[in-house]
Amino acid sequence: MKTLHSTGLLALVLCIGLTAKAQESGLLTEEAILREAAENVEKYRKSEAIVTIFDAEGNPVRNTPVEIRQTSQDFLFGVLAFPLVREKITDPAREALFKERFTELFNFAIFPFYWAAYEPTAGHPGWSNIEPVLSWCLENGITCKGHPLAWTHEVGLPDYVLEMSLEESELLLESRIIENVTGFKDRIMLWDVVNEPVNTVTWKMAHEDKTKEHRYRTDIPVADIADWVENAYKTAGYAVPKNTYILNEFMQIADTDIRKRFYDLTAELLDRGTPIHGLGIQAHEPRAEWYDPADVWETLELYSEFGLPLHITEFTPRSDGAEITGGYRTGNWTPGLQAEYVETMYRIWFGHPAVVSINWWGFSDADTWLPGGGFVDKDLNPKPAFHVLKRLIKEEWTTQPIQAETDRKGRISFSGFHGNYEVIVQCAEGKPVRSRFHLQQEGDNEWTIQLTQ
Repeated sequence: MKTLHSTGLLALVLCIGLTAKAQESGLLTEEAILREAAENVEKYRKSEAIVTIFDAEGNPVRNTPVEIRQTSQDFLFGVLAFPLVREKITDPAREALFKERFTELFNFAIFPFYWAAYEPTAGHPGWSNIEPVLSWCLENGITCKGHPLAWTHEVGLPDYVLEMSLEESELLLESRIIENVTGFKDRIMLWDVVNEPVNTVTWKMAHEDKTKEHRYRTDIPVADIADWVENAYKTAGYAVPKNTYILNEFMQIADTDIRKRFYDLTAELLDRGTPIHGLGIQAHEPRAEWYDPADVWETLELYSEFGLPLHITEFTPRSDGAEITGGYRTGNWTPGLQAEYVETMYRIWFGHPAVVSINWWGFSDADTWLPGGGFVDKDLNPKPAFHVLKRLIKEEWTTQPIQAETDRKGRISFSGFHGNYEVIVQCAEGKPVRSRFHLQQEGDNEWTIQLTQ
């Protein structure tokens, strides 16, 4: 039996307005969803802040010019760092342009930890490829996530592991989890611990199937899946409790049976006290589908019951001319339709209060998983989708610079998106005084600056 925590109840209440409106109209339309999402952006992505400036004697500083700039966002807009890690970029000019495009849009990077590629030879993990890219990300204020630590797909399970006994392989998996979450402690603090558990076989079944031909299955009892998944998360949680551990899955949006199985697995794991801190929703299966916004919203609503942050972990919209599937839209994928779809989906996800990150699964058309799935072309030139992302992330959803003067009480008030800010006070004499603050969703957003000159 699933336990509905108070936070899960709160998440339901937050979205009940849309549900009521949908019931009145009898249909959860794209228009209604986008309208509710836009209202939610104002309610849940922004907060009021007050800046008060005093002089050295504690008196309010009146009529003083102040500039307020947002320097970072709390919401995570992500993309893969795989091409940098896997040394696919050998031209220094291309690497520089790749990094420029990255920082133009994103504050979140995903690193590859697929076991078979990360450690093709036992005892020789590929941390040296991770390190320089990780350092670059942290120097640029980019949050990092590792993906994944445990996966029974063949790229997540090296042959040498299958040659061991089941007991030995389980111990080695635990060691791998501990090694990575502790080895990258305080630098990579988000992890997809187990990947796609309700669509793949259990650890024991993968170990028994030496042919690797039956790794994808959806008929395994949830309790059996939970046994090995629980152990993986408890191992990670024991090693580094303060990290964020995410359970990642695909097909929840398009397939209601998978949606329910993932729900049931999450409920089972939480009832066992498993340290799961977020739920990952992949958004590129089926591989050419244009999702019905109602299916997207209903999926978010369902998983909001758990009170856990939701992560859109894998999104790869196409532009290669393939036929659009799913029935909600018809035609063929083009760069223009890719951009339209991107804007719709990002608005829905950013407008749902439970979602905390959106990750584009790819980068350019030269290195993306699905054909035409990049937001830049093979030469890293921006496609229409790039311009949509930049308009949304850096313009519409970033507080634009504010220039104002303090009132008679030395105050300036404003509404801004959650994140870090720099406040610059233009003193009558001397250099400008710079102070930094964090605009929080919850908590005290009353900032005080005392001048010493």
